[in-house]
Amino acid sequence: CTLPIFDSTKTKNNIKLKLDKNNITITHQSNYLGWGKTREYTFSAQNIKQVYIRKNNKKNIIWWFDTDNVSCYEIFVQKNDGEIQRILGDEEGFFVESPKEAQFIKGTIQGFLQTIPQIRNIQIRKLTKETQISKMRIKDLKKGVLLDYKLDTWEVTGQIQYDWQQGNTDTLYQLQNSKNTTILLLVCQDMAIYNTWLEIRLSYHDLAKNSLDKVRQELPLEFVFQGKIFLKEEVSSGYEFVGNNPAAQIKEWKYISEDKTSSLRILEHEDEDIFVFSGKKVENYEFSNILLS
Repeated sequence: CTLPIFDSTKTKNNIKLKLDKNNITITHQSNYLGWGKTREYTFSAQNIKQVYIRKNNKKNIIWWFDTDNVSCYEIFVQKNDGEIQRILGDEEGFFVESPKEAQFIKGTIQGFLQTIPQIRNIQIRKLTKETQISKMRIKDLKKGVLLDYKLDTWEVTGQIQYDWQQGNTDTLYQLQNSKNTTILLLVCQDMAIYNTWLEIRLSYHDLAKNSLDKVRQELPLEFVFQGKIFLKEEVSSGYEFVGNNPAAQIKEWKYISEDKTSSLRILEHEDEDIFVFSGKKVENYEFSNILLS
């Protein structure tokens, strides 16, 4: 079947998908070849585990106009063997600036993949990876692991895992040193890239003081919090895993400061409990000597 994703009057890209049990064929009007020029790209629909969107900032030429530092959205798939393949992006002559359009394309592709038995039967992932101590990295943290940070040794004493519908996994670790000081480390997975944030939990009152009342209003696209401008980065839905407890449905509003150094997460549980975390960006290399205790 052929499914038109967008009406050409609503987007720069008149995109169509041809879907069958073996392949997905994408036909679209190229941003780089002018009016009436189309490109067609086919990739295997088999052995695909997840569909991703990645934001990219670049200089390019769109419809013959120079553009500076434009935010574009490219679509990738990850196969069951871990291979990452871009299916719509610059090299395919595709350039979309609207995250909603990119989400709609991703959702249409992902919806088709869910009809394939080998995709439909994938369950919510749990962390079961066995790791060689000599090769442990920040992505391999789990309860009982030791690591060095800021001239001190810390032990992972607890963790909360968030599995998001778009395919990524974030994990919040509790670390404790010999002085019983406790810190929270959030490790965010974006495909094969891991970003780390040191977090503190805030009270819901801290939001209300800044005119951010999730219970009574829609959260804004941007706001000023603790002297910084924060911009909404994404809203995600998924599941939370804590120990052996049943998975809980969650929704998260994530904000990043203009200078990319601070974050704010507003986490809502299915029982409507709301948790707020303020984060500070840290680099992976700041954590070293990761090994089992």
